[in-house]
Amino acid sequence: MHGNLSDSVLSVTLEDLNDAETIQRLAPIIYLSILTLVGTPGNLLVIAVYTWTIKRRTTHRLFITALAVTDFLVCTVAVPFEIIQMTHQLTFYSEWACKIFRSINVLLALLSSFILIALSADRTRRVIQPLKLQMTIRQAIWCIFLIALIAFVFAFPEAVISGISLEKLENNLTGYDCSFSDRYKDQAYTTVYSSTLLAIYIGCIFALIIMYSIIGRQVLSHVHFRSTFIRQNGTDNHSTASTNKLDRNEIKLSLEETCDSIDMDEDEFRSKQLSELKSSRENTIKRHAKSPDKRHGAMRQENSSKKVTKIAFAISFCFILSYVPYVAVKLNASIASGHFTSNATTKAIFPILGRTFIINNIVNPIIYGFLDQKFRQKCKIIFRHLTCRT
Repeated sequence: MHGNLSDSVLSVTLEDLNDAETIQRLAPIIYLSILTLVGTPGNLLVIAVYTWTIKRRTTHRLFITALAVTDFLVCTVAVPFEIIQMTHQLTFYSEWACKIFRSINVLLALLSSFILIALSADRTRRVIQPLKLQMTIRQAIWCIFLIALIAFVFAFPEAVISGISLEKLENNLTGYDCSFSDRYKDQAYTTVYSSTLLAIYIGCIFALIIMYSIIGRQVLSHVHFRSTFIRQNGTDNHSTASTNKLDRNEIKLSLEETCDSIDMDEDEFRSKQLSELKSSRENTIKRHAKSPDKRHGAMRQENSSKKVTKIAFAISFCFILSYVPYVAVKLNASIASGHFTSNATTKAIFPILGRTFIINNIVNPIIYGFLDQKFRQKCKIIFRHLTCRT
């Protein structure tokens, strides 16, 4: 009897222990599988809409397209690797695959974060200082290249310090885990690098909060001015001073909105600014002489700008929400220094909390679908075209 028990214990293989680890991580594996199944077609649809169906380019659309490409790569490269890593928790033998895919994961996460910062910064300047020179398409392209270079610089150390970590198991077995390499196990490189990445993500969160706080304050200021102006200038008799005041503020409020609403490129936008500034007073008088149509056009332009700002805000808000659990888990791991209870519950919950930031790469197409009517229309055209071809 005792001999049979010893034989069964000794017959446990590394694959058996790995299968047991995989079962304990079944919840995060299902979670990641759902994310990639939802995010892959969604981001592919965004790329198709902004690349094929919308010909005019703006900086906003360029950043959105770059963000969608990054999110698509996360869904098709980063997330599948995370699933493979979880299903080979103790049997990951390829050190080069570990180095390459872990560095790619960091690269894509940094790209997504930096592109969102650039998009939000561009939006902030257009709202706060609409009459000043704005970022051009060429500058936006160079900005994306610079972002990719910076992200590569920060992701490169991951390829150096990543590798196979050996884990001593029962029955004199050794597990092979894709993590930080054992050669850097007792050195400060891994701690410094992990802390640097964590500081970058926290910095991005605070940068987004600051930028959209500034935008919110400016929007409230515009609303207050308009309500005050309507109360003070409700009659048809406007003084010259009132006309000039209206002109300056209406240009400030609606000029950058025109670029988004009628698909101008950046050169056309600056020409429009100059033209508006030169004939501001005359245009204001004409607008009010033809009140119904002109007011409707101005309202349409303003609604278009509000839509773009709402989309940028929603994307940033989801970024912050998705990164908060990830930051909390990393901070907890730093404080605990690895000394926390490891059981079936923690192995199921912690991998999910540590990967909530991937939601940021999935949710953007859903945001566009809810907030952008033009995006929905273009999606219908694509679906109709695909249906007719099949």
